[in-house]
Parts: sequence; structure tokens; C-alpha cells
Amino acid sequence: MLRFYFDGIEDATPADISGVGNIDSTRDFNLCASGFNTRHTRGSFRDLMIWRRVLSATEVAELYRRRANRLSFQVKSCIDAQCECESYNTSPIGSSGDCDGDGVANNVDLSDNFKAKFKGPGGDARTAYNENYNRDSSDLSFTCNINTSENDSFLCVNNEISLTGTQSTSSAIYNFSDFNFSGASRQAELQSNPYFQYRAIFEAEENSGCNDQVCVPELTSISISPSNRYYGGSPVIRTKQTFTYQSLESITFTENGSCTPTYQLSPDGVNYYYHNGTNWTLASSEDKSFTSNSTLTKTNIQSFHTVAGPGQLSIKVFLNSDTTQDCEISEITVN
Repeated sequence: MLRFYFDGIEDATPADISGVGNIDSTRDFNLCASGFNTRHTRGSFRDLMIWRRVLSATEVAELYRRRANRLSFQVKSCIDAQCECESYNTSPIGSSGDCDGDGVANNVDLSDNFKAKFKGPGGDARTAYNENYNRDSSDLSFTCNINTSENDSFLCVNNEISLTGTQSTSSAIYNFSDFNFSGASRQAELQSNPYFQYRAIFEAEENSGCNDQVCVPELTSISISPSNRYYGGSPVIRTKQTFTYQSLESITFTENGSCTPTYQLSPDGVNYYYHNGTNWTLASSEDKSFTSNSTLTKTNIQSFHTVAGPGQLSIKVFLNSDTTQDCEISEITVN
């Protein structure tokens, strides 16, 4: 029997083709044409698949839904909890509400290049991760400098991304490092930031192939890995309360986790110092290179005032992780 399906649902009465006989012959297999390669079909086909067996009505409906219902994703990494900024400008100094620090708020600043933007495998929002990319990394290739529809050689649009090989039929897995080979769109690379955000894009063609109900994509679960990964950018926390001192007798740190926090101390909340193993030195920037560990800080705390002078003690804590170490400091005690 020959059955026709429209939008995943059987349409029309099955046709008896038993008179065709055995199609296992030495003649050429002509698709959309007669056996003599005449009477060609006029039109085009978006997808063409051939099976060695008869598909059930359920399998036909599922195949239709994989094409009529599309689920794709775009992602971004952020330096702030609101996921506004991919990074902060250093001059002028940016913030979560104004990433580039130009005085124009993020929500109205259309030229802020420090803002976090959703992106797909091509490096911006013109592409999205979908099941077509669920394949081996060796089957993905990028030629971002074709530039027939845009002129940015560091961004790829769809016609600059080539897919070969076989698409996996398992649950989609997108390894972002697969989209950053040599010569590929480096714009697609996610920066190492403490926050990650994704958005799911649901698309559905007009249809009613789900028991006379509109078919829509379904997303039942999503997982982000690795689950034991921590931010490796040495985030800094600062004490909210200052401690008035003329001199300091002792300082203790209650550190938890497997990372090694380091410290800077300040007499005024502006100028910060660290101990370099020989003496207290003014830190030239907020960088973990200009910090001292708890042992150096505790051992030399009594000489801190001789270099920095008396004042209102402020402390910066640098949570240094190699991305596999968890970091926590629960208490600082000063006398």
C-alpha cells in the first residue's frame, strides 16, 4: 500500500501498488521521474530521506515534527549578576548599569561594545545552536571571510558555516569549544565569566498534527556542564565595614574550600597594599599579581601601619580558582 501524509497526518485513501511487483531490479532508481528518466517533477524538496522499511504513522509524525518544530539556543557570558556586561571598561570605569562607563545607561546605549550579547555559533544573534550542529566537531567548518551578505571576517552567517557527516539523533549537545577552531569565528568564543545565560527559541510552522492540536516544540530539560566548574577570573570581594586603627596586632582569616584566597589591605579604601615577602608595597592595580596570601598577611600585619600609616582598615579578598577549586572566606578577625 502507498500512503500519503500531509503535515505528519495520513491524507487520502491508501493506494494499492501490489501490481508494481518487485522493485529490486538492475534498473536505475529514478526519483521524481519515470523509469525512463522522463516526466520529471517540477519543484524543489527541502528534505529527502529513503528508508529500507515501512515507517509507522507515529514515526512519520515524529519526523514531521522534527522539521516543523524547531528549537534553537543562543548564549552569553557575563561579569555581573544581571548579565548586562560581558566585561567592564577600565577607562572610564564601567559598571553593571553602564558597561562602558560613558554615562549612558545600558538600556539606551546602542554603541556599548562591553555589553553581553546573545550569540550563536557564528558569533552573533544571526545564528543559533540547533540540532543541525549536533554532530562531530570534525564535521563543522567555518569560512567567515566569504562575506557575500556581510563584511565581517570574524563573524559567520549561515552560508559561511559548512556541515558534513551525519547529524546525531541523540539529545543535542553543544560544546562551545567546537566553534573556535583556527580561522573560525573567534567572536563565538564565550569569555571566562562568573555568569552564563541562555535563551531558547521555539519555532513552529502552522500545523495541527498532534491529535488535532497545534504542534509546538518541547523542552523538558537542559543541563550545563561541567557542574563542578568555578569562575577562574579571581573575583574580588571587599569588606563593607572599616576598622579604625593606629596600629594592628593581629589578623586572622577563616578560609574554606580548596582555593587559595589572597589579600590587599588599605588605610583609606583607595590605596591598597600587599606584602611581597620583603615589605609592604603599594598595589599598582586590582590584580591578583599584587596580593599576598594569608600567611604573609598575618605574619607581617604588625608592620602594616609603619608603611601605610594609621586609618580606616579596608580589605580586598581575591578568590583565586583554577576553575576546579571552590572558594569561600567566612570570617576576618582584626585586633
